[in-house]
Amino acid sequence: MKESMLENKIEDGERKSATENFLRNINPEIWENLNNFSIEEQDKRWFELTQKHLSDYEKGDFKAEDFEREELELLVLNYLGAKNLSSVNPESRQRGFFSSPEKYFQKLEKFGNFVDGVKEKFVNKSKQSPEPFNILVSGIGISGKATLRTVLTKELSEKCSEQSIISWDRDYQKIFPPKWQGNANIIEDVHGLDNERDADGKLKRFDGSEGLPDGYDLVIYSLSPAVTYRQSLVKRGLSWLKIGKMDLTAPGKEYKEDAKEKIRETADELERTFGIGKSWFKEHLRILRELQKRGIEIAVVDPTQIFKELYGFEERPESAGQDFYSALEDALKK
Repeated sequence: MKESMLENKIEDGERKSATENFLRNINPEIWENLNNFSIEEQDKRWFELTQKHLSDYEKGDFKAEDFEREELELLVLNYLGAKNLSSVNPESRQRGFFSSPEKYFQKLEKFGNFVDGVKEKFVNKSKQSPEPFNILVSGIGISGKATLRTVLTKELSEKCSEQSIISWDRDYQKIFPPKWQGNANIIEDVHGLDNERDADGKLKRFDGSEGLPDGYDLVIYSLSPAVTYRQSLVKRGLSWLKIGKMDLTAPGKEYKEDAKEKIRETADELERTFGIGKSWFKEHLRILRELQKRGIEIAVVDPTQIFKELYGFEERPESAGQDFYSALEDALKK
């Protein structure tokens, strides 16, 4: 690729990344509008939009043009949210590993900054082919997928500023037309490793009828230790209680009025999620081994260190034996 094609556009004396130019060119009005929002306004718009969007989708009550516009707003908000995120220390070392077809899954070990490993694979693929580099970020529910996707979006957008880096969340976004796909597409999908298959045996969500047309080049699997996972669930439960909405991916769910009942409902939902997570992980492990044998590259990442850097997360081993109701009550007292 010629050097001139890789240079960022210069506008108003400021160097713009390829990602920003890409999103602006799709729809200048949406880009300018959301880019001028404060961080608080962006967060509020994201929440309101996801709830309306999912509700309309479930009811089938929407116009295609309006639905696509909302999808594009979410695409831009995904990028802006990543841009606003604090940077991860390039010297920090996460626990995890890149797997290969020759090696089965191994014990987690420190393997450096996982972003650098992903960047290297992206750059190498870009030199070999003009086709987009597709990354699936998956894992069980509330395991750190959104954090890993957002970190990757921010870091790759900055480290590979001449390439468009697009971030998409299948919990909330349902269409992903080719005109929106960038040089790298980072797709978060809790169902990305489901075992449901097409008639020809393809995994529907990974490389079949419900997946990306070109499949995925790399899988990022978020794997938190049990203690971190339980603490993440409690943190999510607290955010539900704060906004008064349990499970953002289910707009129809409503809390009871009584304060203690709200805590009980939240605790029950977290317990249910934790139980499902155990069986879900076993299914994911089988699919990951299948993909590994097919030659798909996989990075298994423990996000705990990133949680510490970004959110001030502190590991509390003593919380492992605490039930969710008690954990929520204790946290609400602080």
